[in-house]
Amino acid sequence: MPKFYRQNKKRNNPRYFLNENITYNVIEDEDDGGPTVQIQGSDISFIEMVDELNGKVIDFDDGDPPEVFNFSDMNNAEDAEAAAEFMIQNGIAKYYVEAWAKMNDLEATPTGGFN
Repeated sequence: MPKFYRQNKKRNNPRYFLNENITYNVIEDEDDGGPTVQIQGSDISFIEMVDELNGKVIDFDDGDPPEVFNFSDMNNAEDAEAAAEFMIQNGIAKYYVEAWAKMNDLEATPTGGFN
């Protein structure tokens, strides 16, 4: 009986897995260039993430039922930029990065000086 070693073995292309994970770092201190969220592994900014989340149902997996997100929920913010700044200053930006990643079938991992 013939032996099959390598020719029939399935190979995974490592480049296929590159975009399944994003990393982020929330910077609250103005002296360090904040307030901002640095995102690696995606071409989207935090403000664009917040803009995409507006009007969408978000589930934070915290036991509470999913809820619809609106800019006005963030201290009556009028746009994504104001909502994003409020989230960063109040320490809740990480939850929205992770919610956005989950909605886009990605995994978000915090890095750096994250608190």
